[in-house]
Amino acid sequence: MPADLAHRSPGPVPSLSQPRGWNTLAFRLGLVVNATVVAVLALSGWLDHRRDAAAQVEHTLNRLQEEAHVLRAAWSQFRDAPSFQRFVDGFCRQMTTSASPGHHIALFGADGRVAVRAHERADSALEAQMKASAARNLRTFTLGGERFAAYSLRLDPGADLVVAVSLQPAEEMLRTQGVRRAAATGMLVLVLFGVTSVCLLAWVRDPLRAFVSVVTAVRNRHFDQRVPPRGAAEVRYLAAGINEMVQALERTERRRASEMRRARDIQRALVGDRELSVNGCRIQALFLPTASVGGDFFDVVTLRDGTTLLAVIDVTGHGVPGALCTALLRSSLRHLAAATCDLSQIACGLNRDLCEIAAAGVFATAVLVRLGPQRGSVQYVIAGHDPPVLAAPDGGVTTLNGGGLLLGVDAATAYQTARVEVQPHSRLFVYTDGLHEAMSPDGEPFGRQRVWQLLTVTSHMPLEQQLAATLNSVRMFHGKEDLGDDVTLLGVCWGGRENEGDGPIPDPAP
Repeated sequence: MPADLAHRSPGPVPSLSQPRGWNTLAFRLGLVVNATVVAVLALSGWLDHRRDAAAQVEHTLNRLQEEAHVLRAAWSQFRDAPSFQRFVDGFCRQMTTSASPGHHIALFGADGRVAVRAHERADSALEAQMKASAARNLRTFTLGGERFAAYSLRLDPGADLVVAVSLQPAEEMLRTQGVRRAAATGMLVLVLFGVTSVCLLAWVRDPLRAFVSVVTAVRNRHFDQRVPPRGAAEVRYLAAGINEMVQALERTERRRASEMRRARDIQRALVGDRELSVNGCRIQALFLPTASVGGDFFDVVTLRDGTTLLAVIDVTGHGVPGALCTALLRSSLRHLAAATCDLSQIACGLNRDLCEIAAAGVFATAVLVRLGPQRGSVQYVIAGHDPPVLAAPDGGVTTLNGGGLLLGVDAATAYQTARVEVQPHSRLFVYTDGLHEAMSPDGEPFGRQRVWQLLTVTSHMPLEQQLAATLNSVRMFHGKEDLGDDVTLLGVCWGGRENEGDGPIPDPAP
């Protein structure tokens, strides 16, 4: 159809892009599962570490409590600081630094001074902190970035015994255990990640890819594809459902293709190539249908006054809507031609019928030509169609001007009849847009200029050979047998030409 109708046609179906890895269901499920596992394991490890640290402090305090009670029992026997100091010294010598690192003992008198201490581990700053912990009843304190556990016990009025030990060895042991636990957890996470990835690939990604592949094939009208029944029960159930749907679509497509073949056969029988002579003119028509049922048709009708009506009509679209409108217009044309010889009235009647009966958005272009018994003039009406081409005996071509709106746009549209004088041995050509809109493999349209040049360089040929040579040149330019649209090419010749004959076909200028 003409280029001004391009905006009325639905656009192409957008292509489907392959989902990227991070946007797939398998990736998202794997991310959620593995992130949840990592979060749970990390939280569990952190809580275990906190619990172990608290238990370690509690265990240390219990030991310090037992030690403090032993020292109180010794104090009750000695009751004086020098004797108790000797006992403490002997007690501390039994606890080596390697066996009990950071162990400290201090007895504070009523005046707040240290009366007894562990000489081997004496530290004034530490003893000050130990005194403060006894005064405030603290279980732990920090000195120089190092944590200590402390236990205090009142021996006599004004005398406090404080036992403290560094928590650094225990904390280092817990850190080592935490690193080992984190390494074990990391290994477990890697194993879980591998297992879940394999399962998701086998149970989710691969079946979904098979679904996408089959759906894409069906979208491209390849109904012989099936989804392999594999994976989980739900996936197999879905695969069976998709396969049943594709089988139903395949059966429907076969019925549709069969009906379309019958429709194309009927269309070819109604249109077909035709050759006849009327009123001293030779008429030759070639029809090249597309793979689907198209909307092109031409007809030759004898009017009641003896003149001959040539009609070339191109309905928008293909398939059933186009075929129905084609049948409607053909029937309407025959009915109107039996009632009047006026081309403008016939065109107006076709327009009204199409507006009243056809669905919205279906239009048609038309060229009506009336051949009289006298040579020398031709009447014609153009309704949105490509202008006919008149070839003079010397091969020069001109296009016939004039024309009206497309059929089916406005029921009140009026069409005017035009007249052109023709010379003996002239030729008139009417064609549909499928001829000049054929595309090369590079996407270049054949164009009207090439059509006119072809009609010029083949003017020496008999009419039938000229039409066939024109169609063959368009096929060669397109590169395929099917031009993608119906092509109707009709030629009228007023008398023969002395120089007609076979010969090579020059290539039209690009």
